[in-house]
Amino acid sequence: MRCARRPSRPPIFYWKPGTLRVLEALRSLRGDGVEAWATIDAGAHVHVICPPRAERDVVECLKRVSDVRGVLLDGVGEGRARLVREGLSRLAESSILERYV
Repeated sequence: MRCARRPSRPPIFYWKPGTLRVLEALRSLRGDGVEAWATIDAGAHVHVICPPRAERDVVECLKRVSDVRGVLLDGVGEGRARLVREGLSRLAESSILERYV
């Protein structure tokens, strides 16, 4: 999606200088041995993926980046993902189930 906006006239760039500063800060953090990787949504928002043991280091690192307005912590649920039987009939009717199961 980011690449599709570059050929537009004028080009549309959602990444800001702060986006790049966050990416560089994370690269430096990884150089120090902290497991932290980034992904970016359709705009300039950076999402950092790291194990729980690295959260404190990541938050402290991001707080030092002047462009960061805030840090939200989130996590994954426990156990493996599973498909719940309720609602399967609706999925089957829409044929979505065939593509994802």
